[in-house]
Amino acid sequence: MTTRLTLWLALFGCLLLLRSVANAADVYYPPVSESLERLTSSNEHIRDRGMRDLVGMGKSAAPAYDILMTIALSSNNLPRTRSSAAEALRNIDEARAATQFIQELTNSSATAREYAVDALMTIRRPEAAMPLFYRLRDENEQVRHRAGIALQFYNDDHLAESLIATLQEKDDKAREWAPWLLGRMHRQDAVGPLIACLDDDAPAFRKSVVAALRDLKNKEAASALAAVVAQDKDDEVRARAIQCLGELGDKMAAATIITALDDENPEVRAYAAGALGELGVEDAKPRLREILNQGIGRETLAAMGALCQMNDTNSIPIIVKHLNTDDEVVAQYMMQGLIELGAETEIQSLKDHGNPHVRAAAEWALKKIEEKKHPTSGSNTTPVPLRSTGEVQP
Repeated sequence: MTTRLTLWLALFGCLLLLRSVANAADVYYPPVSESLERLTSSNEHIRDRGMRDLVGMGKSAAPAYDILMTIALSSNNLPRTRSSAAEALRNIDEARAATQFIQELTNSSATAREYAVDALMTIRRPEAAMPLFYRLRDENEQVRHRAGIALQFYNDDHLAESLIATLQEKDDKAREWAPWLLGRMHRQDAVGPLIACLDDDAPAFRKSVVAALRDLKNKEAASALAAVVAQDKDDEVRARAIQCLGELGDKMAAATIITALDDENPEVRAYAAGALGELGVEDAKPRLREILNQGIGRETLAAMGALCQMNDTNSIPIIVKHLNTDDEVVAQYMMQGLIELGAETEIQSLKDHGNPHVRAAAEWALKKIEEKKHPTSGSNTTPVPLRSTGEVQP
């Protein structure tokens, strides 16, 4: 009898063990009062543990609601703590929490308004979109900035209409954020109004408009952007317009971009080279080879990237000719160009180059070629492609 009882107890223990394994994904949370007590600890890790518990409890953390609201709006807490408090409030009662934070957006304290904006970055209720939009006109710059960042997570028709309307209101503080937000919201109905702003007096605003058109990726903007490249007086605006044209893939702008290869600004020339590579403009190859042959500046590397993208093997001897640099990164970048053009013979010949940086780059390139021929598990066999934009990075 004793033996049988022992066996039953052992079986019951096994069943309990199996049940505990099956519920291993369940997390045990302490009482709310214990987690709140942890928030008062002088130990940062204990405080974080208490907040994580309250976030994970969901609606069970409701008794801590008022305290969490105080934490989310208090300057005595770190940003991550305030953010976690907002997350816990969202899990308890999203609608109620959003209502309270929306009310705080008109608080006389700029700090309270700022923290309410931050909370609504976590609690993304549709009814918060327009109240946040009005904060773009706040007298406090930090509140305006945080509201602009928060609004990127909202996509509301009324909000979009209000942003489009502000494009024509130069005295409206909300106008500064309108292009960026419309781009982030992918509002194709904003393309026309944005194009109309490309002749704005402020270069910074024009650059923001170009960035928005780049996000929208609408070919209807191509001709207007080409006009910017040809006429705008600001170097950075022209450079960004060229980058956008390259990404739009409209070869109708090729002639304008080729002209930009002779721009006075080296950054503009670099972006032009990159865009021509993106577009695959065959007619640009001779001019790009000339730039590569000069061996000077960022536009040289951008030109090489563009030629590699168009698989221009005629540029191989030019690269080899100018591969004599004391910059280890540049040497490796140019060697990457030879890899992409399939110039293994030329790379072999550079193993004994007089420049140690070139020799090291050649050895690295040969290793990459060998890995590509004979891939092994765990090895990175895909070379990093040359970037064809003006933002040249190895």
